[in-house]
Amino acid sequence: MEVALTKKQIKLLNHSSLFRNKIIAILASIPLWIAFFAVMYFSNGLLLVPVAVLFFSIWFIVSMIRAIFIGSSILVSEHNFPEVLNLSERIKNRIGYSGKVEIYICDGSRINATLMRYFNRKILYLTSKAIEETKENQAELVWLIARHYAALRVRQSELLLIQLLILWTDTAKVMNLFIYPYFRSVSYTGDMVGLALCGDLASSISGLNKLLMGGKLYKEVSIAGIATQSLELKGNFFGWITTLISPEPHMVNRHLNLVAFTHEQWPGEYERYMSSLNPATRQSVETQMSRLRLYSAGVLSQPPSPPA
Repeated sequence: MEVALTKKQIKLLNHSSLFRNKIIAILASIPLWIAFFAVMYFSNGLLLVPVAVLFFSIWFIVSMIRAIFIGSSILVSEHNFPEVLNLSERIKNRIGYSGKVEIYICDGSRINATLMRYFNRKILYLTSKAIEETKENQAELVWLIARHYAALRVRQSELLLIQLLILWTDTAKVMNLFIYPYFRSVSYTGDMVGLALCGDLASSISGLNKLLMGGKLYKEVSIAGIATQSLELKGNFFGWITTLISPEPHMVNRHLNLVAFTHEQWPGEYERYMSSLNPATRQSVETQMSRLRLYSAGVLSQPPSPPA
């Protein structure tokens, strides 16, 4: 019988910067909303009109996209891909996420998996190739689904007021330089929870490669090349700028974050993965690893057992 993760385990799976960046996001949101209510007061509520138009536009676009998914893809249900539905429900139970997520599977697209989240609507999009290629290695599918659900769980655990503050500030696109670090921490956390549930670093790296490349070229991606690219970005002014303006971390940094996390939390799994690499590749990765900030949180004795 699968056991849900404990609060201690979930806390250890959070990225080290998550809490700090959440506080920054909240503090950055407060002045914006003070200004918003002040303008509302002095304009006799006229600002409500453009705000209502903005939120209606977002709702309309998301509803249109959902209608396209319904009309041109397959909704995961008890009738279609019940094994994916069963797996996703077990993952939700294990991480304690209670929200409803619609999963659609469609042919085509370079991106193998993506999550849309607006208001109370959550849509996870998976390509048929991603499903087909993970049949031989279910751990990859566990990682793909779990990392998105874990990111949703982090946001669900916030108080409603905090959710609204961050959501509305992100929608306004005014203070995003202070909001995006929190989103990046959530993304890292999702990757790490996905790794914990699938229990295999190689499968997690493979899943990341699929998100990065799509198609079948992901099999040709070397972690040594990823490490080299991450090294070039480190300390690079333009690398810093592109990170600053993006809600997602650089993909190459997500790879090395998983390796660093495994090194700290599950040395046995780390050694198993590194031993599968050739000596030159391992040396390249570990050289870059030495420049990463590793976690100081308590160590989990072993990864939570993945869904069967």
